[in-house]
Amino acid sequence: AALTPAPEPTTTVVSASPSSVAVGGTTSLVATVTSTTVGTITGTVEFTVTEGSSNTILGVGSLLNGTATLINVSATVADGFLAGAGSITAIYSGDANFAGSSGSTSFSVTPAATATVVTATPNSVVLNGTTTLGATVTPLGGTGTVTFRVGKTTLGTATVSSGIATLGGVAVTAADGFSVGSATITAIYSGD
Repeated sequence: AALTPAPEPTTTVVSASPSSVAVGGTTSLVATVTSTTVGTITGTVEFTVTEGSSNTILGVGSLLNGTATLINVSATVADGFLAGAGSITAIYSGDANFAGSSGSTSFSVTPAATATVVTATPNSVVLNGTTTLGATVTPLGGTGTVTFRVGKTTLGTATVSSGIATLGGVAVTAADGFSVGSATITAIYSGD
């Protein structure tokens, strides 16, 4: 009976450059597969991201001279990335001569910078009248809440949907911090 030799062991090392990006940013992934045995390592490497209990396949790269690459990987929620710390794993599938292996590296996603614009409709109101306050949070698509204030007085909180929050029927009274003249309304976005 002929003996079939066992595949030779390998080591997989993965890196992400950069290793920390804001939501929506991009990173490039490089996996290097090596062995102490001489020979050409062939096959593919699957790249995954793990954040919390979520594990998402980012893509598969073919080995060329022991290296597989994924360039410009988008760090979006749709692609499996969440704000916070996680890891990128490269899983080498092995070939006829070399055994599979895997390696991981730390990766983090920071929340995207946001801007909030406040509107009042109507924007000129008599004392003891009412107005509707709006806030547009960019980039659009955010969730969370916006708290509206005049001075230190909280006027109310509204839920953000698709980047927009609306608080209707806001009383423009002295008890709520308004006086005759102009007032500055502040919108504070909670983030998501």
